[in-house]
Amino acid sequence: MLDFDKIVRQEQEGLRRFLLSLCLGNQVIADDLAQEAFIKAYLSQHTFVGRSKVSTWLYRISYNTFIDYTRKNTLEKVDIEKANKVEYDEPQHYESLYRALNMIKEPRRAIIVLFYLEDQSIKEIAKITGIKDGTIKYHLCEGRKELKVFLENEDK
Repeated sequence: MLDFDKIVRQEQEGLRRFLLSLCLGNQVIADDLAQEAFIKAYLSQHTFVGRSKVSTWLYRISYNTFIDYTRKNTLEKVDIEKANKVEYDEPQHYESLYRALNMIKEPRRAIIVLFYLEDQSIKEIAKITGIKDGTIKYHLCEGRKELKVFLENEDK
């Protein structure tokens, strides 16, 4: 049996930050999805067999929870400057990045967030998203180009 309290304490901040980015800055939805993902993980912890890190397993559950949500609902883009302050992050530091991420479609956005903000390896991202390594590398390359163009235009 997993020490679930310890896992939640260790993974909560990164998981919420990941979901906040995927949810286009909407803190309420991101927090709801994080809570739902932790509940799903708790209820299915007996299925964790240790073929990956616990964090990878949790991110996979979170990503699937996000995908399920987006199939049922349309995410509205949130004006980051008007969004609530996020206690577990520094939103003013990430405002430009969140605006840039708003322009990137899934699953590229998730891949970029996992790689650059959550320091996940390509192999871990593949396990989380179910996307092949080569495709992840392609999305990272194209995503960098998209972010660069957006951020350069924003500076003008």
